[in-house]
Amino acid sequence: MTGKMTPQTTPPEFKDPRPRRAPADPPHPDACALVEGLDRLRDGLLRRLEQIESLAGEQAARLDQDVSEREHALSGRVAILEAAQARLQAEAKRREQDYQAALQQLDADRRLLAEAWERLEQEQLETPVVAAAAATPATPASERPAAPRPAADPASEAVTRSILQQFQSLQGDVRRNARERKGR
Repeated sequence: MTGKMTPQTTPPEFKDPRPRRAPADPPHPDACALVEGLDRLRDGLLRRLEQIESLAGEQAARLDQDVSEREHALSGRVAILEAAQARLQAEAKRREQDYQAALQQLDADRRLLAEAWERLEQEQLETPVVAAAAATPATPASERPAAPRPAADPASEAVTRSILQQFQSLQGDVRRNARERKGR
């Protein structure tokens, strides 16, 4: 070494604004080794920072891809659930309409039955024979004299009895429903 120190040029952003003084003593050989060691350390740190930045960029890209895949999967599930909800709502609406139609039909049938029943009662009141028979006290079947019956078909008689029983059951239901409706 010649004893003169050549100034090192540093990039403009790293320039020290303080004026440099010339050292009184020539630099120590240990100082040069320390400067070289620090330069190597700085280069190693810069390489490591670049690696970290690269890994962070890759992770961000993967996360963006994962997020977009999840969003796509979730939007597919949302579409499926919305379609299922629409089907269920349509089914509920159809069932409600069927229920309303059945309810209206039952109400119409009830009114027809009530009208028929009133006509039957009116006819019974107008017919003197039926009224007279109704006025006599009821006697048990075992005490009643057997009235001669015309010969009839046994199958037809069974059907007639069945219809009469159904009609009497219906009569009780209609009267009970009429009393309940008046009570409301």
